[in-house]
This record gives sequence, structure tokens and C-alpha cells, in this order.
Amino acid sequence: MEENSSITASYMFRGVEYVLTMNIIGGNVLEVEVEDRMTADQWKGTFDTTYIEDLTNKTGNFKQFNIFVNMLESALTEASDSVSLDLLTYSDLESLRQRKQGTGPRPVVQPKSSAINTKRYLILTYTVEFDRIHYPLPLPYIGKPDPRLLQETIRELRERIKGLKHKGSPGRTTDQDYMRLKKEYEALLDEKEELEVEFLQMKKEIQESNFKGPASKEIKILKTVVKNLEDDLLKEKNKHQKLSSKRNEEYRDLMNEVEELRANERNLRVRVKSLTNELNIYKRSRRSPGIPNSQSSVTRGRAITRRSASRERSLSRDRDMSRDRSLSRDRFGSQEQRRTSSGTSFRARTPSPSPITASGTRNPRFDPTSFVKEKERRKHEAELKQ
Repeated sequence: MEENSSITASYMFRGVEYVLTMNIIGGNVLEVEVEDRMTADQWKGTFDTTYIEDLTNKTGNFKQFNIFVNMLESALTEASDSVSLDLLTYSDLESLRQRKQGTGPRPVVQPKSSAINTKRYLILTYTVEFDRIHYPLPLPYIGKPDPRLLQETIRELRERIKGLKHKGSPGRTTDQDYMRLKKEYEALLDEKEELEVEFLQMKKEIQESNFKGPASKEIKILKTVVKNLEDDLLKEKNKHQKLSSKRNEEYRDLMNEVEELRANERNLRVRVKSLTNELNIYKRSRRSPGIPNSQSSVTRGRAITRRSASRERSLSRDRDMSRDRSLSRDRFGSQEQRRTSSGTSFRARTPSPSPITASGTRNPRFDPTSFVKEKERRKHEAELKQ
């Protein structure tokens, strides 16, 4: 804002055309003048920085002096839709106050003072999204312009025009200079209009950013987006931690199962080894000197045959074996009694009792168990042949 500047514009109030002039004096004084174009009545008011800031503070929406001046300038030039102007009398102002306070219409008492009746109030209205703020500027009536002053002004202007016309000698050079100056003037006017348009557009953008606050809305939206992203990140982090803990538990369970399987494998290997040793011991015992090799081979054949026989034949064989075993034991007992009584031996069935043979080895003694097993084997082979 310049320290000294002036703006003049025409404005319509209730169908009447007025000329509004705003002057900035020294950068801290605002001078507003309103003139009725038809009647030439004039109202004028001067306001300093303190008055303007107190006025805006009383309305509940404080504005600094520079911002208030920019708002008034935008209303004069109609550069923004958020600010507007109105010219009211004292009665109109009281009606506006009653309507704003929510009270019903009341008859307004006309003031006795003529100064109040003739005073006008320039209302600067600032419209936001959900509210309207009114800033009233009182303008005392200063009357109509003095005719003598007007006549003197007219004479001065005529003399200046006459002097400009007769300045310099007329001629071709003067006409060329005039045409050149006129073109330069028109070019400057076009440039001035372009600069004014750009300036007003820039000022409108600044005012919208100050009044409506789109930047703050965008910041709030961005903050909301960032908060949502942080919440999603926290949820994903918790989910990942739960999955990792679950995987760790599964891994520990699998490792425990592997250890158990390894222990079972070691136990089975030890058992297989012991069974292999027992099998070798059993094979060596079956090949003992008391039983010939042919007898061991026959025994193996008998085992294979026994596994292929049916269960019923096994049961019958067991019964026959038990019966034959009892008979052989009775027979063997009677023979032993006869041998002890008579003093004879079973030379026909057993070899000679000489302790040492010609080869130097001792003959084996009679083994009843081997005898019974051999008898059972022969009986079983006979049954298989049948």
C-alpha cells in the first residue's frame, strides 16, 4: 500500500448513483468521500489507524488497517465477491442492528439533531462461508460544493486547456509529435490496463487465500491423509509381528518334532543293532556241535513250512505235539526205571558209553529234549508228505 494514493469509482446505492473517492494520506489515515451525482450532496469522513482497528475489534472480527484498506479498495473496484458496500441513513442502521440482534421490528425514533439525520454510514460488508460482518464508517454531511469555487475551477481548467492548445507554433512537426505522443499514450494505457488486470487478479488470489483459507484446508486434508497412512502402517506392523511370532512358534514346534524323530531313529538303530546281534547269536547257537548242519537246514525248512501252514493245522499240531511229548516222557521214565533195576543201558538206541572216541573227542550225552524235537520234526514231515 502506497503512503499517498487515491481511488475514485461510481457506485449504485438503491438505484441512486454516487461517486466514491478513497484517499490514503501518509499511509495511516483513510479519507472517504461520497457524492450524489444528481444532487451534488457530499459526505466526507477521515479515519486513522486506531479508529479502524477499534471498529473492527468491536465487530468481533479484527482487521489491521492495511487489510481493511485493501478490503475497501476491493469493494470499490468490485474485484472480490466477498466484500460489498452499502450507504445507509441512521434509521436504516438502527433497523440493521435490530435485525442482527434478533429482535422484532420496532419503530425507530427519529433523532432530533439534524447532523444525525443528514449523516450517512458507508457499510463495508465482509461475507464469509457462514457469517456476514458489517463495518460501518460514519460520514458527516458537508453540503454541496460552493458555486464560486466551482466557477473558479472551471475558469482555471479552461485557461489550462487554452494554454495547451496555443503552446508552440502550429505546423507539420507539431502534428507529427502529437500523433506520436498519442500512440505512446495509447500504448501506455493498454499496458496500464494489463498491469491493472494482473494486479487485481493477484490481489484477488491473495485475498481469497487470506479470507477463505484454502491453504489451511489443504493442510488439514494432508494431515488427515498422513494420519491415515500412519494408522495403516501401525496396523500392518502389528499384523507382521503377529505373523512372525506365529511362524517362530511353528518353527520351534517343528524343531522339537525333528529332535524327537532323531531320538527315535537313534533308538531304532540301537534296537536293530541289538536284534542283529541276537540273530547272529541265535544262528550260532543253532549250529552247535550237538546238532548237525543237516538238522539246522531241516529246521529252517520246517520254520518256513510252519509259517505257510494254516491256523487250524497249527492248532492240531500243537495238540499232537503235547500228546506225543507226554507219551515220550512216560516211555522215557519207564526205560530209566528198567535200566536202573537191571543195570543195563540203551545200547541199541544210544552210542557206546565210552567217554573218548578214536578221534580224541568226547561223544555227546543223550539229550531228551533233542530227541523229542527230532521226533516231532519227523512226524510233521510225514504229515506234510500225506
